[in-house]
Amino acid sequence: MRIIKKTDAFAKVNLTLDVVGVKENGYHYLESIMQTVSLKDSVIAEYVSESPFDIAFDVFPDSFVDCERKENLCYKAAERFCEVFGIDNGRIIISLKKQIPVMAGLGGGSSDCAAVIRLLSSIFKIDVLRDERVVSVAASLGSDVPFFLKGGLRKISGVGEKTSPLKSKINGYFVMIKPKEGLSAKEVYDKFDEMPFVSTNFTREAEKSGLSFSSFGNGLETAGFILCPKCGKIKEDLLLAGADISFLCGSGTSVCGIFRTYEAAEKAFFKFDKNNYFTSLCRPVYETEAELVSDIF
Repeated sequence: MRIIKKTDAFAKVNLTLDVVGVKENGYHYLESIMQTVSLKDSVIAEYVSESPFDIAFDVFPDSFVDCERKENLCYKAAERFCEVFGIDNGRIIISLKKQIPVMAGLGGGSSDCAAVIRLLSSIFKIDVLRDERVVSVAASLGSDVPFFLKGGLRKISGVGEKTSPLKSKINGYFVMIKPKEGLSAKEVYDKFDEMPFVSTNFTREAEKSGLSFSSFGNGLETAGFILCPKCGKIKEDLLLAGADISFLCGSGTSVCGIFRTYEAAEKAFFKFDKNNYFTSLCRPVYETEAELVSDIF
């Protein structure tokens, strides 16, 4: 038997991000409102039941390969999934086509990882929504991975493992600009921890105000701007180009500007030199689209 399925792995934007505490092990307690957006990677999973047990993984283009393939989150997701669900026969082949930049704060690696879990759940007829083992696998692989199992617009808390859907919709368009420099989450959180703690309440204020643009913001932004000053300049340029709000994306170097109309977003998008920056003009993506798995064969 041969089964091939595909799905999209969408990027995310932290509309709000607040650090509300630190665990003894150094992990940070967060409150955040996250939204999947239309910038995406593509993931295909193939299962050949007659073959000996094996997991194969490929990334396209090769320029995105920054570690041994067995160290990639997609491979680890397939490996962990098979361990938990007792899959020990057949060949699993994961193919990943990348567009989301790395070290950008857009969650590309976590989204790819969640996509593999969704694909394998579909192939082996495991209910992503009701089987608690699926969420456990996701949480063991990264704090953002549980969010990406469904995507859409969700509130995140704890260290990322607690997610709840929000009924609101964001009426706007996202322009994402990233300089060539990148930042790891560890770098940004380490810098944040070095600085005097400043409490932010973007998430709670956004919930009170009904997710108005003016309430969005990122409590890690100052740390990120210190480490990569270009990001601060990008924020200024997005605001000058007409963005209603602009902020650092997560714990990377992408900066998001939100515009109320497509025309305004497109005009701003073309102001940035594609030779010096990664650029993307996106729309919001909600649950039903973010979870979709399709048959190929």
